[in-house]
Amino acid sequence: MLFVSLNHCDAIQMLAQKRNFASAYALLRPLFETTFRAMWLHRCATDAQIDKSIQKDEWKSAWTLIQEVESSIRQPPLLSRMWEDMRPFMHSFTHGGIQNAGRQVGQGNIITPNLSDEEVRHLMQKVGVFSWVILKELIDLTDSENLVRDFEQIGTSLNEWAFAIARE
Repeated sequence: MLFVSLNHCDAIQMLAQKRNFASAYALLRPLFETTFRAMWLHRCATDAQIDKSIQKDEWKSAWTLIQEVESSIRQPPLLSRMWEDMRPFMHSFTHGGIQNAGRQVGQGNIITPNLSDEEVRHLMQKVGVFSWVILKELIDLTDSENLVRDFEQIGTSLNEWAFAIARE
């Protein structure tokens, strides 16, 4: 599942580069939910819960999953805050609602991608954060201390990049 999440990150980035923001935004909710599920399986689920999730493809709500994950890892609630901020919009993005459609109409009612540079930066910041979290989970699964230093360096670079963008 982490690999699927990483693929979503890659796809969102590539779609945004091509200015295909409708499809990029449509992948946000699957990115959140797949990542939350993978983290919950890794961090919280019992063997019985894992079997049930895999056999029946039934899951707790995304909100419940991330609440349990953040509680178990004792980290600031970054991902749950992102979910709360984006949740009202993600359903619309994913299912062809007005949030996505409205971003495709430019001046003079011409159909064209109509996102500000700031909105694109926010999208890329979210993808950056999720990529970093996914990498953290993958490193934790390898149980390799050698990769922790690399992870910390990537985190520092991501932090500098994200805050540099925020200051622009």
